[in-house]
Amino acid sequence: MENELITVKQVTMNYRVREADKSRNKLSNFLHPSYRTINALANINFQVRAGDVLGYVGENGAGKSTTIKILLGILRKTSGSVTVLGHDPMAERKKIAPRVGTLMGQKSQLWWELPLQDSFYFLQKMYQRTDHADQIWLAELVERLQVGSFLKQPVRELSLGQRMRGEFIAALLHQPEIVFLDEPTLGLDVATRAAVLDLLLQINREKRTTILYTSHEMADVEKIANRLLLLEQGQVGYDGDLDRFKDQYAAYQRVAVQGVTDLKTIPGVTIYQRNNTNIICLLDQRLITTTAFIQQVPLLTQQAVKGITVLPNNLEMILLLRAQRKGGA
Repeated sequence: MENELITVKQVTMNYRVREADKSRNKLSNFLHPSYRTINALANINFQVRAGDVLGYVGENGAGKSTTIKILLGILRKTSGSVTVLGHDPMAERKKIAPRVGTLMGQKSQLWWELPLQDSFYFLQKMYQRTDHADQIWLAELVERLQVGSFLKQPVRELSLGQRMRGEFIAALLHQPEIVFLDEPTLGLDVATRAAVLDLLLQINREKRTTILYTSHEMADVEKIANRLLLLEQGQVGYDGDLDRFKDQYAAYQRVAVQGVTDLKTIPGVTIYQRNNTNIICLLDQRLITTTAFIQQVPLLTQQAVKGITVLPNNLEMILLLRAQRKGGA
């Protein structure tokens, strides 16, 4: 389709990992190493359209970061085809680079010894974004993310949260068509995280910037994404509307029981979370209704119940439920 900015077709990524054979001695393993193959991605297919905010989620090791590195031309796929903005990212990386922005939680594009503002000026020069409109956009980013008070500090002196705000500006200052964000809110406090997510929604709405967003903070994904792509063991487990995905699990309900740390389970009830002051249960309402569970709670514990709260369902709960199902399969 004409408005597809990213197309991934039958992409496979295999890694060969050296592995010691315990039946042989160290010298034999060194001279004749054994390898095993890890299938990071297995024939995945998806497209990203202009203006999409794609929440790309999955467990650790599912293949999310591998996918992003392939889309950026950093990794060479084993098989399949990929186009980003109409180009092969591996063969034509220089054509793509000025049109995309990237923020990977563990990687930096700021200069460690230079003041933060110098990194911004250098990146503006590199992207040839130095006219008046570009300066206004940079000033807006600085104001929105509140970095003005430490613009003249060397990056090495910044806290993790301050540096991550600077990384966001570095990824957005050239007004990219596509932004790849891999664990972008790492180290941010609640207020700054909210400001960052609001900014991303703003540039998506006003500039129609396409965003591919991976995170383990499911609340962030729920706030920003209009589409969900779930990767499970290197395969696409779901690709579509986020709300429709959540509706598939409408039969389940979270209920918090305060003042209780030990609770007997009954059919239809599983312990979702537990801490020193309460237990959160997950009810399968096809087996037990919320009302019936609340009535039975005093019979399921010997502790004094201080309160019972029905909680809204969220994406984190659904993904944990799916993982438990697959683990028990």
